[in-house]
Amino acid sequence: MRRTTVPALLALATGVMAFGAPVGRVVLCTDYGVDSVYVGILKGVIYDKFPDARVDSLTNAIPPFDIEAGARILAEGCAVYPPGTVFCCVVDPGVGTSRKGVVLETDTGQVFVAPDNGLLTLVAERDGVRALHEIANAAIWREGALSSTFHGRDIFGPVAAAIAAGAALSEVGPAIEEMVRLDLPRPVITETEARGRVFRVDDYGNCVTDIPGEALARAFGLRHGDRVSVTIGGATFEAPFVRTYADVPEGERLVLVQSMGYVECAVNLGNLARDLGESARAQVVIRAVASEKGEAVPMAGQGEALIVFHRGGGIAGVMDRLTISAAGACELSRKMSRAFFGLEQEELREIIAILDAARLDTLPEASPAPRGADFFTYEVTYRGVTRRFVGGAIPETAAPALGRLNQLIDTRGKPPARVP
Repeated sequence: MRRTTVPALLALATGVMAFGAPVGRVVLCTDYGVDSVYVGILKGVIYDKFPDARVDSLTNAIPPFDIEAGARILAEGCAVYPPGTVFCCVVDPGVGTSRKGVVLETDTGQVFVAPDNGLLTLVAERDGVRALHEIANAAIWREGALSSTFHGRDIFGPVAAAIAAGAALSEVGPAIEEMVRLDLPRPVITETEARGRVFRVDDYGNCVTDIPGEALARAFGLRHGDRVSVTIGGATFEAPFVRTYADVPEGERLVLVQSMGYVECAVNLGNLARDLGESARAQVVIRAVASEKGEAVPMAGQGEALIVFHRGGGIAGVMDRLTISAAGACELSRKMSRAFFGLEQEELREIIAILDAARLDTLPEASPAPRGADFFTYEVTYRGVTRRFVGGAIPETAAPALGRLNQLIDTRGKPPARVP
């Protein structure tokens, strides 16, 4: 694990909800077990603290003590809940030790109460950190002696109930600047190969990987019906890339993009994980297999372009076009090639901040490039505003944004993929 500092300005946040008041809903996400008395007790202390609460469960079936699985499952499922939802998250192998408890408010207006052990890593990375507080005010914990083995009952449940009832985050404890984050392996995608891991095996035996489906399909140029080679753990097989399970006969293996946008490997009306003898964290390698192209596959979560950057001119007659989606998916088109890559959410937020600071809407249109001079021209479209610039006459406020976008093209657009 590593400790990642939240920008200092976040430590000054007040604890007021970003998008309105709490909605009175507490959602549990634990490793307590599906039919566990611990879940019932946790619900009981929440109702005792806040009788009008609505208590739901995202899941109580996270593998025991598995913080990484908890971080991935929490991030996968929490996004469908509205702002103001409070999540009580307990996967806590360090219960009773010196580890802290924290409350995180994201930029989406959700609040997460959890041990400070990395469980909130992916939520914070994707949704941002608006406020972060240490759980320190024992006055809002459960009355009586503090157990050394059940902080869900004595601390996290009561704190989640208090926030859902309207308590400000500042009442929970002091604002802090850092939280524990997991060092998680990241999938790697090229035009011919994708490497990742199975991060969840569901009740049907489907193997959900950490490989983004949109990025895979773009990199491979996949169409409905194309076959891919899949290696999961020690087993290798070929399967078609399809829209849904019933696109193949019963008992046949398949690859698709599941509901949250990840690549999933499955058997129609079967159990792939059991067939392969593999489970979560198995290594996954997917390779393109030559086949006839069929109709295009609609990609989950593709979204519209957030940023479009054109770069042209120079001695070689450069013609580059970089498109960045709201999800961080990037496509770079050049004269004879195309490349695909993705941005981490922190990197995407940094680029957005630089473009916001450029204030494109206040800048004048560029003058025509001088004749006979070897100038680069740049065109940026961002949030509905398009501005064109000429090398040698770039406004000071626009220079950081152009420099960052140029850097993306020069450093992240390799190796180029063959244009279909």
